[in-house]
Amino acid sequence: MSFGRLDPDTPIPGSVGRQTVGDFWAWGYSNILTNNLRGVFAEFLVGTALGVVGDSQRVEWDSYDLEYEGQGIEVKSSAYLQSGPQPRPSPIIWNIAQHHIYDEEDRPTGEKGRPAKCYVLCVYREKEDRDPALLLDLGRWEFYVVPTSLINEKFGSQKTVGLGGIKPLAIAVEYKRLRDRRSITAFIGAQKYFRGHSGPGYGHDKLGLAELDVGQPWRGGARDLDQQRVPP
Repeated sequence: MSFGRLDPDTPIPGSVGRQTVGDFWAWGYSNILTNNLRGVFAEFLVGTALGVVGDSQRVEWDSYDLEYEGQGIEVKSSAYLQSGPQPRPSPIIWNIAQHHIYDEEDRPTGEKGRPAKCYVLCVYREKEDRDPALLLDLGRWEFYVVPTSLINEKFGSQKTVGLGGIKPLAIAVEYKRLRDRRSITAFIGAQKYFRGHSGPGYGHDKLGLAELDVGQPWRGGARDLDQQRVPP
């Protein structure tokens, strides 16, 4: 159920100092390095990259986090740094657990699964500075886009997966490349743009990439997709 977005300039009537909604947000939610807020921020980044945020607002409990071209997208985040003290950087681990499936009227069906079409697994790469403001630097993030069908095939009912399990399956892309939407559109409707398929017709004999929807083979491993096209 949606009640519309709050404006940060909306006053809180009767509050001391004429506080606003924005003052509350700044007080309560500035530390976006915490696990829960970092996850919400990652959803926001992916949503803005795909142009699906607009004037909408986040739904706390839904079958998936975002919808793009009529298909669900699940967004998960992980980071080396936590908001509290830690003796060493944390390993990159994402939650990929199956969850309850709801029908169109938000009633539980009694089944569990992964209803999203694909996962966007986000990594905040900073390893030294805990300043939450650094999370706003999009150059410190990378994103792995993986079809849900591939996650189901490789990991089954497994509840978590580490970076080592994902790297053989997907290429890291930066926000600017996620923003051009090819890395998402590539497998809306098909298992494409992932490593693990090699042989004639693919761009890399060892790592290999399935062909993109544009009908051209691509090399695995390069960060700039514009440089991955294989000459005919």
